[in-house]
Formats: sequence, C-alpha cells, structure tokens
Amino acid sequence: LPSPADYFAQQGVKLTGGGEWKDAICPFHEDTKPSLRVRLDTGGFRCMVCGAHGGDVLAFHQQRHGLSFKQAAQQLGAWRVA
Repeated sequence: LPSPADYFAQQGVKLTGGGEWKDAICPFHEDTKPSLRVRLDTGGFRCMVCGAHGGDVLAFHQQRHGLSFKQAAQQLGAWRVA
C-alpha cells in the first residue's frame, strides 16, 4: 500500500495542522470547514460531521470509490490477480 501521506496527496486531500491527527475537508459530504481527521502513521481517518471512518488507506479508498475490499486492494497494488 502507498504511505498515507502519499495516498492522501494523490487523492487530492489536503492535510493541515500539526500533531498526530491532521485536518482535511471531508470528501464524503459537502464540507466547508475541515472536519476529517487523518493519522499519517496508520492512515486511519474519521469525519467528525458525517461519521465516515476507517483504519487505513484501503478503507478510505473503498469508501470513497464504492469498491469492495478486493477491488480497492487491486487498485492500490496490494492484491495480485492470478
């Protein structure tokens, strides 16, 4: 899997702030103030408004693009098709 910092940058999610949790505009709902919190060490995320959450970039990718686990893993290069 890509690093959380690389993944979120590639997805156009601009992360701001210091500390363990970074702030971003949530892509899961119409957001005007940063309500999404992201951890760059794990890729874990949680929106404080709509409740979207997950433990890593794979979960984020699944939810954002409406994919199954396998589809998301394949797109991120973490699942080889035999």
